[in-house]
Amino acid sequence: MVRLDKNKIRGTLTRAAVKEPDSKKVPEEPAPSPEGGDLEKFSHYVLKQLIDENIPPTPINFQIYFEKFLETRPLSFRKRINELLETESANDSEH
Repeated sequence: MVRLDKNKIRGTLTRAAVKEPDSKKVPEEPAPSPEGGDLEKFSHYVLKQLIDENIPPTPINFQIYFEKFLETRPLSFRKRINELLETESANDSEH
């Protein structure tokens, strides 16, 4: 069971409220799953960080954390993720 901090739930999370990643603390990456791609693994990692920090995993909070953690990744990884997201967006537009 996850307990949420009521003070963190009261308002919408803003970018200013997101803690900067601690450069000394290297977050644990989830174990790679053979069937999951980069986007899926990264998304699981982001969701785990939200839960670990007691932040409600709402779509807007997920988006903020997703973008924040994506900035800390190497350029090649960011490009790969952006390509996957663009492909997904293009597929959604066609339907």
